[in-house]
This record gives sequence, C-alpha cells and structure tokens, in this order.
Amino acid sequence: MPPMPAPKGPGGGGRTHGKVNFKALNKNTLKRLLGYLFRYKIAFSLVLVCILVSAVTTVLGATFLQTIIDDYVTPLMVQQNPVLTGLIKVIITMAGIYALGTIAALVQGLLMAKNTDTTVIREESTLGMLWEIICRRVSVSLV
Repeated sequence: MPPMPAPKGPGGGGRTHGKVNFKALNKNTLKRLLGYLFRYKIAFSLVLVCILVSAVTTVLGATFLQTIIDDYVTPLMVQQNPVLTGLIKVIITMAGIYALGTIAALVQGLLMAKNTDTTVIREESTLGMLWEIICRRVSVSLV
C-alpha cells in the first residue's frame, strides 16, 4: 500500500517531517528578527538564565525525590520509633529547589511577555507612521 500524501493546510504546505530547506530562508527576515532580539540583550540573557535554572531545578527535583525515598523514607519504615528530623530537612530543601525553579519560570514568562508587548507596540507605531506616509503620498497624487 503506498504512503498517504501529507495533508495540506491553508497555506498549501504539508508536513516537513523534520526536513527544513535552509536555502529558502530569507536572510533579511532573519537579520530583522535578530535585530529585535538584540534590542533586549539584558532581558534575553536573563531569560536564558531563567530557562537554565528552571530546567536544572526540574532535574534536581526528580533525582532528589529518588534520594529521599531510598535514603530517608525506606529506612524510616523499618524503625520502631522513627526520627523525622532528617526527612523534614530534606523535604524543606526540596521545596526550596522547586520554589527556585518556579520563580525562575515566572520571571522568564514575565520578561518574555513584557518584551513581546514592547516590540509589538514599537512595530505597530512604525507601521502606523508608514501607513500615514503612504496615505499622504496617495492623496497628494490624486489631487
């Protein structure tokens, strides 16, 4: 049975299946997008740091959970009078790790929202000025 053709969307394109035609990328568009990015160097750097912190804390939390179960919970289950101070300290540490990751993700989201909004407003005002210039030229040529 022959394979089914890829479905076409409203734009006429189908699935790329992981293949990207880099020759078709417009270099001017890429330069323009990088220009938007470099206007916010500090915020962009902070976002990258927040992404890294969030990812590291997620991994740490998952591996820390295994350590808690193996080193604290399992031994406590066989003791007659378990002492929970060590377990409580580890749980508080784990909560701090998760809190740090959550704060990093929150800061990242806020920075991205602020910078996106600022960029959209800036571009809308630029497009508005261009539209006024075009309208003036058209109205002058029609008179």
